[in-house]
Amino acid sequence: MHRFFFLGLIATGCNSDTFASADGAAHDDGATSEGGAPDSQPIGEGGGMTDAPSSPCPSLHGPTMVRVTTSDQSFCIDTTEVSVKQYGEFLTAKAGNTSGQPPFCAAWNSTYALPSISACAIDPIATPDLPANCVDWCDAYAYCAWAGKRLCGDEKGAMLDVAQASTKHDEWYVACSHNDDGVHLYPYGSAFDGTKCNSAGSGGIGLTNVGSKPGCEGGYAGLLDMSGNIDEWDMTCRDWNSPVSDGGAASITCMRRGGSWYPPSNTAYLGQCNSALEFKRQDPGGGIRCCAD
Repeated sequence: MHRFFFLGLIATGCNSDTFASADGAAHDDGATSEGGAPDSQPIGEGGGMTDAPSSPCPSLHGPTMVRVTTSDQSFCIDTTEVSVKQYGEFLTAKAGNTSGQPPFCAAWNSTYALPSISACAIDPIATPDLPANCVDWCDAYAYCAWAGKRLCGDEKGAMLDVAQASTKHDEWYVACSHNDDGVHLYPYGSAFDGTKCNSAGSGGIGLTNVGSKPGCEGGYAGLLDMSGNIDEWDMTCRDWNSPVSDGGAASITCMRRGGSWYPPSNTAYLGQCNSALEFKRQDPGGGIRCCAD
């Protein structure tokens, strides 16, 4: 049985040190742990495509996608953050099987269920459209793989070094800034507008349903909540190849992008409000948005 718990009125933004890691709280000893390739999923004709309407995006699971095409790259990105209902569908489909994550994740991550700590694991019946939170990096990676997608990374979909975050090599940044066009300091334009997105500057008091702030659109048409609401894990990591214990990955930290509802005023924008957090970390600020080739 999958465990879901109701959300408290606490969430995190740039500085997630407010919340203690829930490592171990949601990792059942008896679950089967497998590394290897992601589950195979058929690819359908994508919904919500922008800039290349003839190019399909994955559409079988999770949010519909927008296609971002520049002179250097072309990729798809989820229109919204992954919702509680969509993450619950992943848990149901996996039924305790933890395939679809990298081997160094499988060494310790024995369940994708959400942790039983305050403000985590929102009830999928009562609040299905809030963004899934309290996922660690491995959970996010596995969800995207199951959905026939992947975490956002460099222009080839690979791991991106933190030194290249917020550059034209960074898919998340390219999507949010409209390829760094000099206009989209915020997804919706060049000046902060507290009425647009779910951030503290807009009077936010907690998470809101994914895609429920139509003014929080950009840098491409149909792309919502790139600023505020919930942080989003991606493939921007450091110490990826450190020769350390714990499956060779104990010191890995990965970025969460876009800020959440919690940071003050105009700090939630373009992923400048980033936290490099231990990839095992589960706290109320960690959510999911996927990309695809």
